[in-house]
Amino acid sequence: MITEESSKVVLHLSKPWAMGEALHWASLPASIDRREGERWLVELEQPVEFGGTEYRYFVLAPRLEGWHLGDADELEVPCSMTPTATGQLSSATDVANGPTGIVGSITELH
Repeated sequence: MITEESSKVVLHLSKPWAMGEALHWASLPASIDRREGERWLVELEQPVEFGGTEYRYFVLAPRLEGWHLGDADELEVPCSMTPTATGQLSSATDVANGPTGIVGSITELH
């Protein structure tokens, strides 16, 4: 299980297809900045650009019932990835809410 000491994951995109194609389906290493239950705020090691927008922060949540983000050390965990603007990081809702626009999975960074 990914613990407080292990704070690196890799994001793997699956949708939207256009974003995955534009990024050449690259794996996106990220650091876990904050955990609130089954929602994590992560920061990409290198921001990516798509559609004129730079993406650096995402809120992750499991996509399917029974899956847990902390299991990413042993499994590829399906999750939603909600982009979060830098200016919203001090908001109380930055990890709790937000629309889902990107789907994929995470694994632990080895």
